[in-house]
Amino acid sequence: MKYSLLDLFGGQKQWAKHFEGGQIYQGFLSATHYHRWRAPLDGEIVRSWVQPGTYFAQRPTQGEDAGTWEGTESQPYLGHVAARAIFIFKHKHCGYVALICIGMVEVSSCIIEPSSYIVGEGDTPMPIKRDTEIGRFEFGGSTHIMVFQKDKVVLEQWARHAAEHQNDPKPTPMGTVIARSL
Repeated sequence: MKYSLLDLFGGQKQWAKHFEGGQIYQGFLSATHYHRWRAPLDGEIVRSWVQPGTYFAQRPTQGEDAGTWEGTESQPYLGHVAARAIFIFKHKHCGYVALICIGMVEVSSCIIEPSSYIVGEGDTPMPIKRDTEIGRFEFGGSTHIMVFQKDKVVLEQWARHAAEHQNDPKPTPMGTVIARSL
């Protein structure tokens, strides 16, 4: 599926440019799942912000078929238009890695917390350890996207074929490895 990097990063060309030709993994979080965000790696947060956006949005062709509840068929679209928290990390082997936490349906509150994890353009990067809590959604279903630079990582087999398991009764456990550095 194609994504607009410029839209994912809220029009910030300097960040979108780093990920041209890279890979994207997107996952769905049901309203009953864990809604706190944790750092996906050891490294630095080099930029982070909350990008205002829509809520209760769905792509026009969403439909009402079985399995499309909570806007699941609109996930890529929501990455471009919904309220979202954007984190850009730097890792010694993986390069830049972006985590975009996207509010779905009624979620428009994306909270980066503590506020010291908000890193402005030109600020000193913030060291971070994998699994450190960095924020949360206030309520409801949501989605997340991880964006990787070209030729820096390989997605795990389960992540490359995640769509085949979207209706599995047990979700992927938190902390599961999504990608490995090349």
